[in-house]
Formats: sequence, C-alpha cells, structure tokens
Amino acid sequence: MRALLLLLSTIALVTMMSVTALPMSTQWDKYVKKHNLRFAHSTHEAKAYATYVANMIEFEIRNNAIPEPTHKLGETPFTHLTSEEFAARMKFQQNQAAFERGRQNGIPKNVMVHTSGNNMLHAGAEGQKQPSSWDWRATGHNQNLPIGPVQDQGVCGSCWSFSASGAMYACRRIKGAAYASPVLSDEQLVDCSGTQGNLGCGGGWSFWAMQYVLTNGGLNSNLSYPYTAGGSGVAGTCDPVLSHQSVATIASIAGLQYNDETNMYSWITTNPLSVSFQGSSYDFQHYTSGIITTPNCWNGTIDHAALIVGYGPTFHGAPDYWIVKNQWGPNWGIGGYAYVQRHSTTTTPPGGTCGIASYTIWPTC
Repeated sequence: MRALLLLLSTIALVTMMSVTALPMSTQWDKYVKKHNLRFAHSTHEAKAYATYVANMIEFEIRNNAIPEPTHKLGETPFTHLTSEEFAARMKFQQNQAAFERGRQNGIPKNVMVHTSGNNMLHAGAEGQKQPSSWDWRATGHNQNLPIGPVQDQGVCGSCWSFSASGAMYACRRIKGAAYASPVLSDEQLVDCSGTQGNLGCGGGWSFWAMQYVLTNGGLNSNLSYPYTAGGSGVAGTCDPVLSHQSVATIASIAGLQYNDETNMYSWITTNPLSVSFQGSSYDFQHYTSGIITTPNCWNGTIDHAALIVGYGPTFHGAPDYWIVKNQWGPNWGIGGYAYVQRHSTTTTPPGGTCGIASYTIWPTC
C-alpha cells in the first residue's frame, strides 16, 4: 500500500508539473543548452535525463513539505547528476581526506588563534557596536570592493584554492591595493602548493594554500597565470617564472577555534573568512534560494571550502544567516551565493549548520 501511495503521489506531481510548467522533455532541452552539456552516447544522455526528472520530482516534494522549508531546491548545473556522480565530480572524498590530514595535526602553530571577539571593527572605532548586517560585496575602502566575481572550479577538486585566494584578494583590496585582474591565481595554488600538502585537483586545504603564499613570497594574478585545471580536472606543472611574479602578499594567517560562530560574527568585519564545511549534501547540491537551516546538510563530514563574505539581518522572523560565496558558477544558488543559518552561542549545534563553523581562517595583510 505504501508503495502504491508513493507511485500515485509521484504521478500526481509529474502531472502537476506538466500542467504548471513546460513539458519535462522541453525543460531538459533548455537545461542541456543552458549548461552546454555534451554526452558521448545516447545512453549517457538517457541516464542523465532520468536523473534530472527524478531530481525535479524530489524538488517538488521537498519544496512543498509541511512545515514549509526555509530554503528551496531547483535547477542547478548539477541537476542531471546523482549524489554519487556529483561527489566524484567535485572530488569531495579527496578533499575530506585532505581536511582530515590537516585536522589530525591540530591547529597549525603559525596560525594566530583568536579566542575573543574583534574590538576594533572595520571602521576603526574601538568598542563600536556590531552592525546588524555586513556584506563585503558592497563594503570596501574608498569604493575598493574586495570581492571578485563568482568563479567556477569545474571538474577540479580545488575548492580550497578559491576559498583561500578569495580571502587573500579581499585582504589586499581592503588595504587599498588595486589589481588589473579581479581575482588572484588559483591555478598557481593548484599547480605549486604540493609541498605544503595540497594535491592539486585531488583535494587540499585552504591553510596550506595560504602557507604556500607566505613561503613563496606572494601570489600571481589570474590574468597572468590563468585557471585551466577546471576543464581538464588535472593540475599543471608549476611555472617557475610565473609563480614568482607576485602581485599579492600576506603577512600572517589568523583563525578561530572549532564551533566559534560568535567570534566569526565579530571577525568577519575585518576580512572575509575562509571556511571548511560539508558541501556534498543533497540540499547544497541543488540549493537555489532561501536560508539553509536543515540539519540534513551536516553529518560530521568536512569536504568543501568556500568564502563567507558577510551576514544578513533577520527579516520577517527568518533565521540569521551567513552569506557564503561558492565557486560553482553563477547558475548555482543565488547568483553563486548561498545563505546558511548563523547561530548564537546558546543555539549553535556542533560545527554549525552544514558544519560552517568547523574551520575558519583568514589572512592578515
């Protein structure tokens, strides 16, 4: 009986979708064109189409659940992928292994670990009241906005690189630096930071990326050392010339202890934060809008890295949230960004929502 009810509800959902939207085959054709998908064989496309349909049906079920969810699922560049295929594409398992190697060694000795809040807010007035909202996309030094465009890591497991380079770029911009390129070289980090522990497209850790920049004496721009690993999924050979043509340097690395959202809230006003968390959940893969509050996006796994660029105020009784800049292209999430629930000290679950408070670092310049 349960199986029959599920079948009938699925048929009803498919019927509803066909009435209220374009026929599924037409939606699929538009999706394939939008994301420039190519299939080696018709059987591969048939499998991808079946996954796409199954996910679209699942979105309808979850988005119309009671109580109403605080975030919505929908078409992203990964709707045609199963969870397993998505994980393989993003190298989540390899990144998880890299994060575990880092965690086993504890907090690196050369990280300045803060156990209290930032009493000198960005405006420079000691004891200034914490703003009700903060967004580095619209806040800078003399209009010197520190957040570059949303990027796409492609089929390379280089999330750690984008998280680190985004934080370092912001650090320099906040200090007033001007660059011809709106982003620093992620390819250099992918190609050259193996000595620090990173494995190119096979996973890494944002701290090791920043440590490389400290050791190397700086990082080149994406304009001079462009990102190519996203298309091939393979790191290149470190260029001995370009890797020493630095346009950005950092002075040190700062960080917070595990599960410290209170101080994340304070220190975000000094610099965007590089964070490591779980990105492999179904909710994150297919996220399109709203504030992620579900505990289902966190099972204790750390397999992804991104950049927190601010926080939002509560509106209409909605939860407080972090503004997370991802690197899965502008067609994922809200123009490439996600809102993830932010907690106070008294309500924070271990690691925060999706594990967002698991590991937090930022550079000083």
